Amino acid sequence: MRRHWKTILAIVVFLAIVILLIVLINSIIKHSSATKVQAGISGIVTLDGKAVGVFDSSKEAESNKVTADTGLRTLNVSGTGNISVHASIGGSPANIVTHTKGSSYDLDLNGIGNNTTVIIQISVGGDGSLMGERLSGDVDKYYLAINVNNPDHQADTAKTLGLPNGKIFFGEDSYQTYGSETEAQQAVANNPLVLPTYLVENGIELRAEPNENTARIQVKACMLDGDPINRDGPRLYPDNGWTAILDVSEFSGHQVTLMVHSENDMGLSNGYSYISFFVPEF
Repeated sequence: MRRHWKTILAIVVFLAIVILLIVLINSIIKHSSATKVQAGISGIVTLDGKAVGVFDSSKEAESNKVTADTGLRTLNVSGTGNISVHASIGGSPANIVTHTKGSSYDLDLNGIGNNTTVIIQISVGGDGSLMGERLSGDVDKYYLAINVNNPDHQADTAKTLGLPNGKIFFGEDSYQTYGSETEAQQAVANNPLVLPTYLVENGIELRAEPNENTARIQVKACMLDGDPINRDGPRLYPDNGWTAILDVSEFSGHQVTLMVHSENDMGLSNGYSYISFFVPEF
């Protein structure tokens, strides 16, 4: 009997070694075309035909941004298995990626403000299901950060309040919005905008006058002082009379930058604008 147990144990150990070798070989094959370089991982993504480095985290990607002009850009992804590509701006999903054919994707940067950062998440592997992507060890995720070059957008936003979303009122007042976090922060750097205490201590009453094609608007905090954050905020839409309460109490004594994101009735993005101000201590 003891001899049989030894044989069984030897077989189990042998099978475990074989499985481990298979996993290692698959991993080597999967990453054979991806080379670590100083600017990230090359051989996976091209932007308008030019190879760009991708990273294992969005934070790394943001520290190594690539610049792309506004307009329709082309993204190509190499990899084995299912491929999915998603975009976000200020931590919120952005419906600007369209799968065209094969490994090609259109990236619509039209209407995005100058110096706005777009984060692209690329998932490679798995069966394509949401559950499979989350649970499967065969799915690799990569990130690309794009700094949008749209200098003409700044001139446009400086002439109007809140385009392309419409006007947003904080209490009874409306304030200038801009095409990117950077523009909004710079606008109040030398001329600080401090909201009155009475307006913020019980929550800011927001009211929107949307554009014709706007079905809903979300207002959320995306920057605190000089650092990116992601704080979910209220949504304004016809059912709540285009009004909501924005709580900024956690930002007391700091500069906060808000992202105003609108969508049409098909759930597609109408645009982004930003406003930055200082929250008084209270």
